[in-house]
Amino acid sequence: MIQASKNRTESIFDEIKFNLELQIKTLQTPLIELENKIREFNKEANRIKKDREEFSYLLQGRVKSIQNWIDEEVHVYGANLSKQLQKSVLQLLEPVKNLRDSEILNLIKQKAQKMMVDEFEKWKTVNEPELRSRYEGIIK
Repeated sequence: MIQASKNRTESIFDEIKFNLELQIKTLQTPLIELENKIREFNKEANRIKKDREEFSYLLQGRVKSIQNWIDEEVHVYGANLSKQLQKSVLQLLEPVKNLRDSEILNLIKQKAQKMMVDEFEKWKTVNEPELRSRYEGIIK
């Protein structure tokens, strides 16, 4: 009888132990899943950060490319404009050879300023659609 009670008590303790272990394991499972999800989230966050940095570098490169294109276009256009301006000044000076120097200089300045503004407006009209298209290409 004592042995039977002892066996019965051990059986009850084993059953309690099994139930406690099962409850602990059940409680740990969501924790393990949560830890796995946290690890996955951190991996994805790092990937997104890396993608964002790569996109930023790509965007900077494209903007720099457009800036270089603008610089080259302005340089070429400026060189041509300078040649045109020289010709215009020489043509302008021909009929006014006998005027005083200050009058000639004022006339030249006015003509040069007007010509530069007019020519830049022409350049802008021609190149603005291309520039807009290039910037839109970056965004898309």
